[in-house]
Amino acid sequence: MDQYYVLLLSLASFGYIFLGVSFNSHSSFIASLPIKHTLLALTVLSLAGALLPSWFAESGMQFGFSTAITWMFWLASILIWVEVFFAPEPLSARYIFFPASLGALLPIFFPPPMLSSDLSYLFRCHILVAMLAYSSFALAVAHGSIMIVHEASLRKLKHKRISSSMPSLLEMDASLVRVLSVSFVLISATLLSGGAINNEIGRNFLVFDHKTLFAVAAWFVVLSLLTGRIYFGWRGRFAARWTIVGFVFLVLAYIGTNFVFEFLIN
Repeated sequence: MDQYYVLLLSLASFGYIFLGVSFNSHSSFIASLPIKHTLLALTVLSLAGALLPSWFAESGMQFGFSTAITWMFWLASILIWVEVFFAPEPLSARYIFFPASLGALLPIFFPPPMLSSDLSYLFRCHILVAMLAYSSFALAVAHGSIMIVHEASLRKLKHKRISSSMPSLLEMDASLVRVLSVSFVLISATLLSGGAINNEIGRNFLVFDHKTLFAVAAWFVVLSLLTGRIYFGWRGRFAARWTIVGFVFLVLAYIGTNFVFEFLIN
């Protein structure tokens, strides 16, 4: 394995650890915006340097279960970085970076397979958009899970002090809707680009295999949540729980299947 590749992934892992510390610190210096932006920039660029060259390499594309997880955390970091400009303390940032530090190391311990060099630019972009959809949905699940815990803590007086330090449920719900809206656009783009690839290789535009069915199920869950919020007022724990259900469908659409092939069957 290339030492430069291992070095960049290791740097990204340390960057995630320091980000987790920064977003959970009470120190005005460690938790300052310049420190957060610097750490986010170094971490995102380190992972980009490790992942992108092998993604568009002429010799082939390295992709598997381990890189899928790494891509998810990388793109989720970009979404959090953008959110920092609007809300300096994104709630999900307190919890997502420590698991991301482990996710950055997965390709080292579980090297992904090398796919064919004949893969088209459209196919590689399709997989990249799909990973962006996974990461945005993972961020929505993080928001939803925290909302469930926060709402439960509000019902217990002994957790009142903890709850009072967190954003209001209305703010968290609004953040969840923004992330779900991004997820809906990206899942739609994933389905459309997948259909374009099917058409490119001479198949029907929509092929109802297990991946398509799970992806359509996730797309329908998000569409229902966004529509239900407008017409029926769906929010809070109900929306958060169904967000988790939709994410499970999306995970099964690719990552779960690939995990079975790479680790259980092979």
